[in-house]
Amino acid sequence: MAAGALTVALVVGAVVNGGTDGASAEAAEILNNAAELSQSAVDFDLKPGQYLKVETTHEAIRHPAREAPGFEISAAWVERSTSAIYVPADRNDDWVVVGDDDTEAIQFFGANAEQVREETIDEILPPHKAVVLRYPRGVVPSAEDDPHIYRYGTIRNRASMPSEPAETLGWYREQSDLSKHDPSGDIVVFSSIVEHLELNLEDASTRELLFRTLAVIPGVAVAAESVTEDGSATATLQLTDTDVGRTIEVTIDTSNGLLKGTKDYSFGLWKDRSGIFPKGIPSTTTRVTTTVVDSAP
Repeated sequence: MAAGALTVALVVGAVVNGGTDGASAEAAEILNNAAELSQSAVDFDLKPGQYLKVETTHEAIRHPAREAPGFEISAAWVERSTSAIYVPADRNDDWVVVGDDDTEAIQFFGANAEQVREETIDEILPPHKAVVLRYPRGVVPSAEDDPHIYRYGTIRNRASMPSEPAETLGWYREQSDLSKHDPSGDIVVFSSIVEHLELNLEDASTRELLFRTLAVIPGVAVAAESVTEDGSATATLQLTDTDVGRTIEVTIDTSNGLLKGTKDYSFGLWKDRSGIFPKGIPSTTTRVTTTVVDSAP
């Protein structure tokens, strides 16, 4: 993906939960434009033997298990890991999924945080070796009582999904127990749809539908627009739920409709009480890079 943003970022607006008429006009325009670009975003020009490599870098705040939510946190850190999926030019060949064999701490919070990590990391993230999994035709195992065939990184209940955005929003709400009972559960829906879009493995029509569904979620707004060093334009959209103290941001490359990454700010009062986290630190950050490569592990 592109390098860091230049100083042309423009904060367009922030949002507080409570809207009922779908995304703001600016956000809806960006999302509907991304929907129009879905075909080209999916249709990479792969030659026989090549792979579409989708690499995900994940960063998350970690802390000792003994300092569980509801208690004051005295030490924490940001742990970074990377994984990748290799999708063959011929999708009937083996798909390769590679999990990272190691993680690294990139930022520390609180006194003696580096020492605390050293003493507790094995109980938080048990040591493991790199995992390389191969899925013929991308098909992943399903439960014994589930007769459906699923491809890696795709929506499991796709066959039951409606074809219109408003109905699809209702479908996602029904999939989430939280959304069934809590109107503010739309942030869960927003998160789910973004996760389904991140890997860019759905077909073009599904991606188009997902973008248009995001455009009808109440409260989605534009947080920023910028131009990166390679000249590509991006837009960051966000949804905030003040009831649960959570904000999710998603950055879209507006030139091709690909998602570049997400940030989830979902601290809650237990983190606010700790006093060790600087303002504006996300609890999780995800960056997605999509490239064409000549081989897979």
